[in-house]
Amino acid sequence: ANGRADIVASHVNGVFIFELKVGESVDKAFKQIREKNYAAPYIASGLPIHLIGLSFDPQTRQLVDAVAEEFEK
Repeated sequence: ANGRADIVASHVNGVFIFELKVGESVDKAFKQIREKNYAAPYIASGLPIHLIGLSFDPQTRQLVDAVAEEFEK
């Protein structure tokens, strides 16, 4: 991995990798997750890996968009 994700939660049901963006799109969050290969350290666990991109409004600090997908090994 090159860099690190904003949040990683490991659970018996899988690994959840979150990238948060403020004032930017979830597409940018997913691009960063893939380009920096944040899932790499967790592949050997054998657990499903879930990628989650979250986008927040900079003024209201409210969640405005969210996308999730399972990482394909």
